Amino acid sequence: MDLTTPNQQQYEISVWKDDHRSPLLRRPWESFACSQESLAAFYQSPKYFDYLQDRNEDGHFDVLTVKNGLTDAILGVVPITRWTYRLPFLFRARALVEIGRMSIGILGSEPMIPENPGAFDELFLTFARRYPESQVIYMDAVPATSYLWHHLQTSRTIRNLYHTLVLDGFREWHSVPIPKSMDEYYKKLTRKKRYNLMRQERLLQNHSGHHLQLITINKEKDLRCLFEAIEILPTKFNFVFRKDDYVRLARLDLLHCYVLKSGEDIIGLFAGLKAGKIYKIQTLVHDPSLERFSPGTTLWQLVLKDLVNRREFTSVDFGYGLPAYRHSSTSVIERKGRILLFRRSIANRCLILAYSSYSTAKHLVKNTMGRSPRRIAASDD
Repeated sequence: MDLTTPNQQQYEISVWKDDHRSPLLRRPWESFACSQESLAAFYQSPKYFDYLQDRNEDGHFDVLTVKNGLTDAILGVVPITRWTYRLPFLFRARALVEIGRMSIGILGSEPMIPENPGAFDELFLTFARRYPESQVIYMDAVPATSYLWHHLQTSRTIRNLYHTLVLDGFREWHSVPIPKSMDEYYKKLTRKKRYNLMRQERLLQNHSGHHLQLITINKEKDLRCLFEAIEILPTKFNFVFRKDDYVRLARLDLLHCYVLKSGEDIIGLFAGLKAGKIYKIQTLVHDPSLERFSPGTTLWQLVLKDLVNRREFTSVDFGYGLPAYRHSSTSVIERKGRILLFRRSIANRCLILAYSSYSTAKHLVKNTMGRSPRRIAASDD
């Protein structure tokens, strides 16, 4: 297969061989990451790359640079990780089987390079040349309206090199812009919704018998309270990180969590990350015995108040799916998708066909069951 491109004199892409903390790389890298107004900038940042390397000493991480072929100036930086991606054939949230392929993961999904067909083609050509053992390029959250997705659909180079799979299609990605004040936020809600929010907080406090205390955790010295909450709250929830991960994140000034207490009782916790000016939510957990008092809603409202008062963030990112504590009048919805580029081969083509056929059959069964009289009657109740 011909892996040449007419743009190779304009864009030169290579793997950075020196220390990734070198100022020669660090300065342009930080500049590119800071110039972006999206959550992707966090996962592309030098700090997050430091965290990944410290967390996985035996991991495989590289930084690719895009340079001007004439001036040698760095025009873009693409941090990546390499691992075995396992394509899951899921049924009721359980994997019946997983098919593994060596993979390249683009941190932040959208590479920080010029929005130019030559630059994008040369990047994916470099992946094919430099990492011949990798069968998949993984991008976790590609916006449906992005230049990247447009290029993947229209580039002859991409079509010649890869099969494209959008895992489960494009899905809703939710975020909430942080208002300048809570008054501004409340104006977007109905009178009934405002009343219910205040009532829920009052009922929870009356039941607990103590003033509700929201504790902010973003320093290493504060982690004891977070670990206590993790130990007490239901262990079936995924707390995303190990304890030593929270320590590393705190040291890198990337951690931002909350614990809600009433006296000595722990009501819930909010685990999140500082992603530049975006607050990225990892998980929200509360004491299930308090369910009738809506502790999750109250925790979210108290966290939002704190974020408004801090004036440190511009939005809260919930990620894929439907947030449990959202209001349509305050949410922003974007469509994003997990994009997998499989290197062209008969084996990979068969894998994609098998996965697509399985997904189609699964959705057909789900829709058929959803139309059954029993299910309809249950929903009417």
